[in-house]
Amino acid sequence: MQSKKEHFSGAIAVINTSPSNITLPPLIYTVIVFEPSGKAFYSQNLKSLLHTNMDQTTKKHIDLLHPSVREEVTKIIEECNLALTGRAKVRITQGLRSFQEQEDLYAFGRTKPGKKVTNAKGGQSIHNYGFAVDICLIIDGKVASWDTAKDWDNDQISDWQECVKIFAKYNWNWGGDWKTFKDLPHFDKKGYSDWKVLSKLKRDKKNYVILYK
Repeated sequence: MQSKKEHFSGAIAVINTSPSNITLPPLIYTVIVFEPSGKAFYSQNLKSLLHTNMDQTTKKHIDLLHPSVREEVTKIIEECNLALTGRAKVRITQGLRSFQEQEDLYAFGRTKPGKKVTNAKGGQSIHNYGFAVDICLIIDGKVASWDTAKDWDNDQISDWQECVKIFAKYNWNWGGDWKTFKDLPHFDKKGYSDWKVLSKLKRDKKNYVILYK
C-alpha cells in the first residue's frame, strides 16, 4: 500500500492510497480535510465521496435498477464523472420503466400526437426489466445536454464518447450503435438485452426477474 503523509493548512488533500501494484485506472484516493493547525479532522474515500455527491436523480434511478447491476452502474457513472473533468456531469434520466409507462411511450406518434420515440411495446424494452439506462449531461450543474459531439473538457474527445467508452468497458451496449432507430442516450447490459428471454423469467417478491446462472 502506498502511504504518503501531506499536511496542508486549512486545505483539502487528495492522497493516492492505491496498492502499489494496481493497474491504472482506477486509482483509489482518500480525501483528508485539515484544520488551520494542520490537524486532520475529516477523511473519506474519494469513491465514497463521489457517490455521496452523485446527482440525486441518478441515485434514485440506480436504486430502482435490477439489483444485479446497481453497483456496476454506480461505478460507471462515477468513472464517467471522473473522466469528464470539465463542466459536464452524467445524469441518468431513465432506468426501470413499468410496462404501462412503456405503452404510453409507444403511443406517441401512433395514437398520441408527436413523433415516435420507441418501437418497443410494454414488455419489449430492456428498461422494463431494469437492465437499461438513458443518460444526459448536466452542464455547469444547470443545463441538460444531449449533444454527443461537444467536448466540454477540451481533451480532444467528446464528453459523450468518453461515456460510451466507459459503458463499453463494463460490457454495456450503446443505442447509438443500433442499425435502425438509433437511441443515443440509451445503454443496456450485454447478456440481458433480449426481452423475449427476460419476459419468460420468474419474478421475485419485488417483481424483479430472477436470474439463473
